[in-house]
Amino acid sequence: MVWYNGTRCKDRRQYNPEQVLIGTLFGDGYINRSGKNKTSVSFELVHSIKQKEYLLWKNEFLRKILVTKITECSEYHKVRKKTYNKVRLISRVNPLVSDLDKLFYKNGRKYINKKILYTLEPLGLAVWYCDDGSYDYQGKIIIFCTHCFSLDEQNLIKGYFFEKWDINAKIKQKNGLYYLYINRENSIKFLNIIKDNVPESMFYKLGEIHPLNKARLEETRLKINSQKLQWRLNNKEKYLQQRKEYRNRPHVRLRLKEIRDRNREKNRAYSKLYYKKNVDRIKEYRKNNEIRFRESRLKYYNENRNIILNRRRDYYQKNRDILLKKQKNYSEKNKDKRAAYHKSYYNANRERILENARIYSKIYYRRKRIK
Repeated sequence: MVWYNGTRCKDRRQYNPEQVLIGTLFGDGYINRSGKNKTSVSFELVHSIKQKEYLLWKNEFLRKILVTKITECSEYHKVRKKTYNKVRLISRVNPLVSDLDKLFYKNGRKYINKKILYTLEPLGLAVWYCDDGSYDYQGKIIIFCTHCFSLDEQNLIKGYFFEKWDINAKIKQKNGLYYLYINRENSIKFLNIIKDNVPESMFYKLGEIHPLNKARLEETRLKINSQKLQWRLNNKEKYLQQRKEYRNRPHVRLRLKEIRDRNREKNRAYSKLYYKKNVDRIKEYRKNNEIRFRESRLKYYNENRNIILNRRRDYYQKNRDILLKKQKNYSEKNKDKRAAYHKSYYNANRERILENARIYSKIYYRRKRIK
């Protein structure tokens, strides 16, 4: 057990300055050649002025193995026509930087090989992520901006993540350039590996695993929900059509049926409880909108008449014995009640019933004479 900057750690490699240097070279750092024959090599690093605290955190490690100098500068972007304030770290010529130049550069181009890649420990990995990685608060995924590397190098990085850390990364392409994508499940695994090595100024890149990011996550969630709602309101017909097509897919219908079956009793109990609490309000609403409900039910029935009748027939055929038994039990149980109802109905509609009976008897008598 050793101590570093007041922090207790089991492995000295966790706080190895070389890990910070290697991780930075995978990210935003680069090696600059100078001198008459381009033989003098030095390490350089440039960050936005907003990330000055992060660069100073790196310098705390790097100054143990390099002689460094930090300066502030500005750079004019010709395309965007803006001036950006930046902070730069420059080292003096050092044999360690010369050795890394041979490992990282080939014909003036930065490349990755297996030897240097597999030396990355959690600290170096954290620095690389803080430089070139980004956390998407909407999808809760991680993207590594490895656009400068070839497809073979991307496959090498992907294999490293799987073999050393059991993380399944995917290679995606955009505008002819490749980058690494880590889904939510593997993102949580990755962030838990590096979280103890991320500086305070970069806690926002730890996403959902860090408590300080809860407010930002909630803000993103509300923003997305607002955007979705606005789109649905502006494209109501398109949205309803898409939802209908989606729900008619066989696997979706099966999943929805499983969910309904699993939660049937729970939903029934909740519906009963809700009805008891709001019975007066529900009755009043139904009374005020009775005509509208009747019209909507009639419209639905007319549009889906054949489907409804087929469903009823199929259900009756499948459950015929059960339904007849229920009907018989109900009749026996409510015999007196039904008799009283029929009597009251007859008394209320006596003239209409007798008139219908006379008309029916005349029709029946005529048919019988014709035969």
